[in-house]
Amino acid sequence: MASIEERIGKAGVDSWRVAWREGGTRAGARDGETCYDRRTARIFKGLVEAHGDRRPEGYPKG
Repeated sequence: MASIEERIGKAGVDSWRVAWREGGTRAGARDGETCYDRRTARIFKGLVEAHGDRRPEGYPKG
């Protein structure tokens, strides 16, 4: 299951970090993506969960 963490940078810029473990297991490698819009973060979280807690195809890191 993916999670969303709100982050505030030193310059006061809000961002949201979508984080998950590959395959949804404790032993899975950690992965994540930073979004600069809360709505985008929620949509991306849904995509990750729909793909079995894996990075969706067509979404490279960064």
